[in-house]
Amino acid sequence: MVNTLIIIALLGIALPAIGISQLERILVLLNADNAASVLHEARSYLRFMLWGAVVNIGQIAAIFLIRNDGQPRLATALVIFSALSNIALNYLFLVYFQLGLAGAAMATLLIEGFITLAGLVYFFSPMAHLRLVLADFRADWASMPAMLKLGVSSLLMEGNLALLMFAHNYQLLEYGKGNDVAAYAIAGYTEAVFILLIHGLAMGMQPLLSYATGAKDDERLAHILSYGLRVSLAISVVLLITVQLFPAAIASLYIGNDPALVTLATEALQLHLFALPFDGILIVGVIALQAMALTRLAMVGTLGKTLLLIPALWLMPQWWGVTGIYTALPLVNMLLGSVIGLVLWQQLRRLRNDG
Repeated sequence: MVNTLIIIALLGIALPAIGISQLERILVLLNADNAASVLHEARSYLRFMLWGAVVNIGQIAAIFLIRNDGQPRLATALVIFSALSNIALNYLFLVYFQLGLAGAAMATLLIEGFITLAGLVYFFSPMAHLRLVLADFRADWASMPAMLKLGVSSLLMEGNLALLMFAHNYQLLEYGKGNDVAAYAIAGYTEAVFILLIHGLAMGMQPLLSYATGAKDDERLAHILSYGLRVSLAISVVLLITVQLFPAAIASLYIGNDPALVTLATEALQLHLFALPFDGILIVGVIALQAMALTRLAMVGTLGKTLLLIPALWLMPQWWGVTGIYTALPLVNMLLGSVIGLVLWQQLRRLRNDG
């Protein structure tokens, strides 16, 4: 626990120190310098978010730690409170006070600061199973490398999301038009709903898998892994069928009555999301393998996605234009999902034979 607080503090110092000094370069890299108004808003937002990095990281850690301490309902309540209060404060700062994106950043950081503080209060309180005591407030440097190693796969997975969004938008601006970026955004938001559902499932499995791994309970481990994969497959198949049958209706939810953009978004949805079952296996598989202390196998999914997708996004648009951009990710997911699926199947066989 103390190690976690040290890492949060170090990142909370390092991110503003690096980010603020390179702020203008970051804005140029993000193409935020094309219009003066966009540049001003983006600069204000990023500056606030970078200075508030410690609470941004802290609130994420607080929710995960509280859940892993045996309080999933409290963790869920904090997530719901965070979302609803963030919406309310954003409305107040943006609409009433007219503070622009700086107001959005302030609203977000206020709520994240509250959640971080609530997490600290919880772990110093009698409610916590793993209670913090100031007398024991010492770092365990010997366990730090193993702790960081276990987190590498999750770090790479989250980094992949940011990298993929940037790479797709960059290529769409290169090979397409503004409406193509908007169409991809609709596909991306729809995909985000799926990712949140599957990620929530995987995060719910993680502590159970970790406990069963530590207890060497192979039968329970196999049951949890099998159940998670079945639920992931069910969710992904339902969403896949919905997207393929009703893409125009889904697009209309985002953009209303714009026939040209609906047509582009329909194509983006059908092409970009045709491999959802493989994506689900990949997400659940990476987190499950990490929870089972199979870090190297988990990194096959996270590192492999980056190593395969970057060349795919560079080469495929040269042959198929915008269609190549839309289909690059699902093709990579099909390949990696098949590999991770095979690894998980082998693990299930082993667990059932040993159990």
